[in-house]
Amino acid sequence: MRERLHACRRRWLPAFLPVCAACLVWGVVWPALSIAQSYVPRTILIDAPPGVDTAQALRILNLTAGAELTEQQIEAALGRLADTGLFSEISYTVSPAALIVKLTPSASSVLRRVRLANFAWWQPVQLDSLLEAAVPGYHGRLPLMGTLTDQVKAALVALLKAKGVQAEVEVRQSARSDSLVTLRIIRPSILVDQVILPGSLPELREPIKRFTDTLYNADFDSDRDVLSVHDNVMKIYRDAGYLDVAVTTPEVSTPKGDLFNYAVDLTATVQPGALYHMASLDVSALPAEEQTALAREVPTTPDTVDNEQLWSAIGHALSQFGNAHFHLVAKKDQGNHTVTLQILPSAAGSSMSPATM
Repeated sequence: MRERLHACRRRWLPAFLPVCAACLVWGVVWPALSIAQSYVPRTILIDAPPGVDTAQALRILNLTAGAELTEQQIEAALGRLADTGLFSEISYTVSPAALIVKLTPSASSVLRRVRLANFAWWQPVQLDSLLEAAVPGYHGRLPLMGTLTDQVKAALVALLKAKGVQAEVEVRQSARSDSLVTLRIIRPSILVDQVILPGSLPELREPIKRFTDTLYNADFDSDRDVLSVHDNVMKIYRDAGYLDVAVTTPEVSTPKGDLFNYAVDLTATVQPGALYHMASLDVSALPAEEQTALAREVPTTPDTVDNEQLWSAIGHALSQFGNAHFHLVAKKDQGNHTVTLQILPSAAGSSMSPATM
């Protein structure tokens, strides 16, 4: 018959966290486990509420079922779990059948996907791999606070120091989503310098410059700025009638440093494709007086205006006679590189929105 050995308690988390570790439950035929003795669990199990990533907890424990374990090894493994800051209480029991680790999540332990905002010295996948190697408990998700998050911040600072960069890193909940946590270099500043667009057409230099001027010397954000360059250059070309334009995903240069800041260039290749012309503008669905008024305001012959100017002119004309709610249907003829537009009244409360071609 088995009897319960005396209980002992050990702290696995920093002193400011309420945590305990229960000791061992053994049969009398099993000697009390000491640092000098070993124990071979048939399996290792995590007892935790739903939502706890038990697979990750087992990875952090890094103990092998079927292998000899000492009390010292078990304590060191629980210490690794405690260091994550994810749990307010950690306890364990042992028996011939299993080593069972019980975990109670802390209030701040919600794991969020990590967004690395401006670490331009590395590609995101490369940086994730480096962080996983430096911090065994890190697998692309972090709480807002806790030892695991502090370890990742320290690892980022160390990686930057190896590049010769003395940096300060902050962690904050992302404004985009409650499920994201953003890590960002806040000192020194990482800024945008040039936006380089090989293949861009000289005739679109002015609208391109108006856009790139909005990025110049602004704080760099890898997700935001890469998407912004791609989408805005695409829009400028499409609005100018280059409906088949292709823009590569911008590449981010290695940051260039001066006395105070670092700056990056963004390079995206542009393939404009053919220029499309407006074949006609069909206004037959509008009342006769509105057709006449529109014809005075909006050129309807080919090669008159680009998309953005055309849509603005149509919107202005219709608003003058109280019919601002309408939509455009666009038909693209790829063979002839032309577009036919038709204006149709929209349901009350809707607004003008050119159809995607």
